This record gives sequence, C-alpha cells and structure tokens, in this order.
Amino acid sequence: MDLLVATEPMYSVELIVLADGGTFSAAFDLTFHLKRLGGRTLGVSPSQSPIGFTDSTPFELPNSRLSGSLSRTAVRYPGVPAEAGAMVMDFPMTWERYREYDFRPDAEVLFALEFFRSPDRQLPLGQRRGPHAP
Repeated sequence: MDLLVATEPMYSVELIVLADGGTFSAAFDLTFHLKRLGGRTLGVSPSQSPIGFTDSTPFELPNSRLSGSLSRTAVRYPGVPAEAGAMVMDFPMTWERYREYDFRPDAEVLFALEFFRSPDRQLPLGQRRGPHAP
C-alpha cells in the first residue's frame, strides 16, 4: 500500500480563505495552515498573532472582582519569523475596499465572489467597478 506524502496535493483547487479581526483559535489555525498549503487569504488580518499565547485560563480576583486570564501555552507557528506581528492577507480588506462596498457587513464575501468572477483572479485596489470605485 502506497502512503501519501503530506506535501503532495491530492487535487488542484483554488482556495480563498476569508478572515477578519475575530478569527481566533481553531479558525486561526485553519486559516494559517490553509495559507501555508497555497490558499490565499482575503479580509482583515486576524487579531491573533502567529506568535503568541493560547490555552488560557480565566480568573477573577475575589475582593476586587478584577478578571483576566493566564496563558498556559506559547505558540510559534512553523516558518514564522520571531518578529512577526500579524498574518498578512493576500487580498486585504482596506478602508477603501470597504468603501467600494458601501461598508456592508458582507463586504468580504462580496469581494470574494467578485474575485472568483474575475477572469484573471487578480483584483488589486482600484479595479473594482462599483458605485464608489476610484
């Protein structure tokens, strides 16, 4: 029985991963690894850093009622330099892009759909032809 090597693709697909500032934990892990495997990212960089702390335990001080959390695990994703801050998106949702979509809550989804409809699969800022496009 032949075993698949992890680096060999089983089939070819074009994958766009949507993310935003609320992409944390398992969603961040999945986004990070799909990007490493060739997927392209679209949206706002996740608030979670590829170098950081996870597996936190919440606490509350009984007298002051101050609350917080302590992380039990430090994480550094493979191939990420020590000075990394945020995941860099391949197609970032900038203020200008949100403006092109009238700041709709589903702007990332609309942008992704437009990306897939684009014949060359490239939509740098300014190529969109909506009502507020430059």
